[in-house]
Amino acid sequence: MFPVRGRDSVGTLALLLAAVGIAVAAVALAVGVAVPAVSGPFDAPAEPGTDGDGPAQVNPGSVGGGTVGVGNERLLTDVARQVRSGAVNLTQDDYDQARDQFGDEQVNELIAEYRDRAGDAGAQPELLYRSQLALQNHTEQVAAYWELYTLYEEATDAESGLLRAGTVASPAGVRHSPDGEISREIALKLDERADRVEETAAETLRQYRALAAESNRDYAATIEAIEASHRNVTTSHQAVLREEFVETNLTLRSAGTDRVSPLAPLEARGRLVTEDGRPLANERVTLEFDPETPVGTDPLAPESGQGTVDSGPQTQYRQALTNETGWFYLEYRPTTMPLNATELTVTASPADTELIGDERTVSVTAEQIRPTLRVDPPSSEVAFNETVSITGSLSAAGVQLRNIPYRVFVDGQIVAENRTTVTGGLDTSLRLPAAADPAGAQVRVQLLTDGGVLEPVNATASLDVATTATEVSLSAQSVGDGTVRVTGQLTAAGGTPVVDQPVSVQLADQTVAFVRTDETGSFDRTVTVPEGTADDDEAVTVTAAVSFDGSGTNLATATERAEVTVPPSGSILGTVVESLRANTEVIVFAAGILLLGGAGFLLSRRWRRSSGTEQGRSVPAETAVGPDNSDAAEPVEPASLLARTVDHYEAGNRATAVRSGYAAVRLLLDEGATQQLTHWEFYDYHRGRLDGEADTLLRRVTEHYERVEFAAESVDESMVADVVAALRAFGSDRSEEKLTGDLTLDRDDPSISDD
Repeated sequence: MFPVRGRDSVGTLALLLAAVGIAVAAVALAVGVAVPAVSGPFDAPAEPGTDGDGPAQVNPGSVGGGTVGVGNERLLTDVARQVRSGAVNLTQDDYDQARDQFGDEQVNELIAEYRDRAGDAGAQPELLYRSQLALQNHTEQVAAYWELYTLYEEATDAESGLLRAGTVASPAGVRHSPDGEISREIALKLDERADRVEETAAETLRQYRALAAESNRDYAATIEAIEASHRNVTTSHQAVLREEFVETNLTLRSAGTDRVSPLAPLEARGRLVTEDGRPLANERVTLEFDPETPVGTDPLAPESGQGTVDSGPQTQYRQALTNETGWFYLEYRPTTMPLNATELTVTASPADTELIGDERTVSVTAEQIRPTLRVDPPSSEVAFNETVSITGSLSAAGVQLRNIPYRVFVDGQIVAENRTTVTGGLDTSLRLPAAADPAGAQVRVQLLTDGGVLEPVNATASLDVATTATEVSLSAQSVGDGTVRVTGQLTAAGGTPVVDQPVSVQLADQTVAFVRTDETGSFDRTVTVPEGTADDDEAVTVTAAVSFDGSGTNLATATERAEVTVPPSGSILGTVVESLRANTEVIVFAAGILLLGGAGFLLSRRWRRSSGTEQGRSVPAETAVGPDNSDAAEPVEPASLLARTVDHYEAGNRATAVRSGYAAVRLLLDEGATQQLTHWEFYDYHRGRLDGEADTLLRRVTEHYERVEFAAESVDESMVADVVAALRAFGSDRSEEKLTGDLTLDRDDPSISDD
């Protein structure tokens, strides 16, 4: 149904108020009283957003016209369009808009939906997901750089004397500093930001090039936009560095082979001099080591940081001191370097803030070694939820390996992640999970160094685990219609909630359901009384029970029982009474909604009497077609529909032209049973009845209408032109003569607006 506008809005609001009130009350009564929620032992809930039979019909707002039920290909097209338009904003310096677009929850929901629905359909869903995350991160870094750059410009203006002359205002948070100290401080932060932009650009380009190869879609504009944004930042930052700092030149001379490992470090001599060749004598230097992997490394390799610890390559830092001639010694011992690393970037940064560091790249060949990992067994017995300290060490040929990521398992369950200490030690505290079996629990530590210079070894230790008593509470209540609501909580000694454990539900000695405890150890399930248990004429008392089976855990088994009276199965009165008793809050809510609906109904009747409005279907005023229009009884001429749309456009009302044209297209295609359909339902109804070109045209017109009507987006000439093309195409099939005339789009006409 088209949106209602104009003078009918008050009456429609009243009718809507009445209808919503009555409908909500009816649903509340139906759900809360007549049909309580029932689930069998293995019932699966319907997918969120559906009625259990299929996808729900929704108005998707501004995201590309996508709906839940239009198919994976349509979803992919919508996502690709959003990504391309957002990336192009990076080259237009509209970073806020790009950041907002990529941070839009609806865009992320589209990608998540496509990823979930596509399932195992190749690598494309996962690549699309990772590409979007990478582009979001890159956009944030680009925007942050330019925001800081604006602050830098304000600081340099202030320091050049414009502040004192009253030309500019004092930048927020920036003190006036005639010697350039503040601008140089900001420039140093810009240098950090520029590094992040470079890193995120490289990762994003890697992901999108892989996505383009996998999907055979054209992401050239997106890739070019990312490259252009990176070039803009690089060019700007180089100018800042030349303005604020004295550049230095780094020389590196390797002292041995290019083969490196934790036992065979890279050794070299370095020298720092200024641009004019002056050596930096007795200068403290910070050395930064970054391993570089080849371009084309598989983007679907395991993501670093899937847990709480980033297991990817780590930048290492060292300190050095130059001698009188600017020379210094450096040693790099790789511990997290990937085996496929081919180069190592060494950056030397002087402590003098007026000097900017320099970097050099050296070729390396990484070699893997097998380290020694030791896990110490805990010294005392532990029980469920008690703290366990995991200690041990990691070394190789007597060299203690520090800052190495590892993961801790207890009986196969991941319980913690951490890094080795500065002395290569293991030091992790964790809560003992229920999965630790007293019959032979084991703690296992695994290095997260797969594909690196350290072989990902494991080490284990035994745990002495005690069995902990448990209690389960139970409340059982008949809710009518042969159903019983069972609630309770599973706790360990001391009242500790037992989370995510299965509890079985029995009625009359028959198991009717299994339910898992939530984050508070609680459970809540409505179950059906087993067949043959209830009596047709008399109420019967049955035993309800809940049981927790502690087998395979360190928790003891627990059971609780309660008696519940089930009304006669043939007694409608008994069912209603039980339902009212169990759903008092719902009844009060429904009564209030009924009063609201009644008030709306009376308001609508009073408005109708005062306005004299006849009953009938309202249509948009801009369509000028319907029961209130004198033309309604006459055949609809396609030429007149086209003329009406063109008139709206020439009057400067683009959005109205799109609405009017869309309404006209529906009238041309209407087969008498489609007027009650939403815009996407209407499209789905006709898509199988139209050829490929006509289907594409109808889809484009539907997207334009949705964006105008639901998202209030700006309207350009191409949108109006699509609507006119649709009128010509569909109208020519209904008329003896082809539609004639042309739509002239005056881009410079100031009267044209998006109304």
